[in-house]
Amino acid sequence: MPLRFAYSMSRTHALAPLLFLCAWPCVAGITPMGAEFTLKDGQANNEHNPAIAFTSAGVGVVAWTDSRDGVRMKLVPVSLGGVDPDSERLLVENVHLPVIPGHGTEILNKDPALLADPEDAAFWLFWTEERQDVTIDFFSEVRVVLDREIRGRRFDLDGQPLGETMRVNNNPDGFQSRPQALALHCDAGETGCAPGSYVVVWENDDLAPQSKPSEGIIARVYDRSGAPLSVQLRLSMPSPAQAVALAAGSGGRFLAVWEAPDKQARPQINARFFANTGAALGKPFAVAAGAGGVQRRAAVVWNPFNDQAQVFFDRTMPGTGRSRIFMQRIAPPGGAVGEPQVLGAGPNDLQAVAVLSGRSTSAVLWTVWKQPYPVAIDGCELDAHGARLGAGTRIATYPRFSLDLAATPDGLLLAVWEGYVFGGRQGLIGRWMATR
Repeated sequence: MPLRFAYSMSRTHALAPLLFLCAWPCVAGITPMGAEFTLKDGQANNEHNPAIAFTSAGVGVVAWTDSRDGVRMKLVPVSLGGVDPDSERLLVENVHLPVIPGHGTEILNKDPALLADPEDAAFWLFWTEERQDVTIDFFSEVRVVLDREIRGRRFDLDGQPLGETMRVNNNPDGFQSRPQALALHCDAGETGCAPGSYVVVWENDDLAPQSKPSEGIIARVYDRSGAPLSVQLRLSMPSPAQAVALAAGSGGRFLAVWEAPDKQARPQINARFFANTGAALGKPFAVAAGAGGVQRRAAVVWNPFNDQAQVFFDRTMPGTGRSRIFMQRIAPPGGAVGEPQVLGAGPNDLQAVAVLSGRSTSAVLWTVWKQPYPVAIDGCELDAHGARLGAGTRIATYPRFSLDLAATPDGLLLAVWEGYVFGGRQGLIGRWMATR
C-alpha cells in the first residue's frame, strides 16, 4: 500500500589543555570543553538527523541527511578539537527527475546510522532508501512513496566505498525505515559470539489496518565482514512499533527499547533483552508503566558495573501537555529496578540521547522546549545506580531538532545537533564535553 503525500590522525588531543584545566571543576558532571563549532553550514540545502561514530584511533565520523543530495559525512578528529574542513564527502546520492516538469521515480536516501570498524580505519553506513513516484508541474508537486528498504555499505575514512551496497532486510513486505546499528561485545574465544559481530535493527510498518507478523521492530545479526549470521528477526510483538534504541551488554547480549501503543492506544516504552544470536532472553515488557502519560523517544545505556540498563524517555501528561525526561533502570532477563526518576526542570524536556562514558557512568542530554520552539540543550551525568553526579549542565542554547551524542575511546563526549549558523541559516553544530 503506497504512502501518499503532497508537497589518519594523531591521538595527541587538541582538547588536552582544556581537559587538564577543568579536571577539578569536572566533579560537577558533564563539562563543556571549548566553544560550539560549525560542522556544516546548511546553505543551500537543509541538514538533518546527524549520527556519530568514533574509530579506535579517536577519529569521529559524522553522517547526516542532506535534503537535496543524499547522505553526507565529515570527520571530527579529537586531535583537531573540531571538524576537518576538507573531509566532507557525499556517501549516498539521491536520484531526482532529470527534467522538471516531469514524472518518474525518485530515490531519496536518509536516516543514517553509523558503526565504526573496531580494527580498521573504516565504518559501516546504514540508511533508509525511499522510492517515490513523483509528478512535478509548474504549480503542483505530488509524491507517492512506493517502497522503503534498509541499505548498508562499508566505507573508508576518505568516504570511498569498500564493497558493494547490500540490502539489509530480506523481507520486502512493508515500509522499512530508521535503522540503528550496534557492535556486540564479543570476546575472543567466546562460544557463538565472533569478535566484530554487530546487529542492525529497524522498524517496519505495513500500513495495514491490522498488524501482520512482518510488522514491528526487526533485526539481523552480521559478522565483521558483513555476512549475515541470522535470518531476519522480529524483536517486538506485531504492532506499529517505532523509534528503536539499542545498548550492548557482556557476552554479545543486546537490549532493544522502542515505543508502541499500550492498551489505551497511547505510546509506551517497551524493552527486551537478547542473546548474541538474536534469541530473546525474555518477553517484551513495559519499562515504566507506572509513569503513565504518553511515553516517547527512548535512549538507553547498559552499564557493565552492575549489569543494569538505564532507559531515558520523554513523558507527556495529556492533561497539562508538559513533558519531562524520565529515567528507569531495568535488568535482564526483563523487569524494572526501583522507581522512575525525573531529570531536568523544563518547562518542557524532550528527545533524550545517552551514552556510556569511559567511567561507567551515563551521560544524558535532552532538548528543552518553550513551546513551540526548542530553546536549549541540557544534560547531566548519572552513576550506575541512577544517582546524579553533580549539577545539571547547559550545553547549548537555541538548537533546532535532531541531536546525537557519542563517546571517544578515551572517554570524551561529542554532541552534534541541528542548529543555527552565521546569518541564521540552518546547519549542524558540534561541541566537545567531558565527564568528571
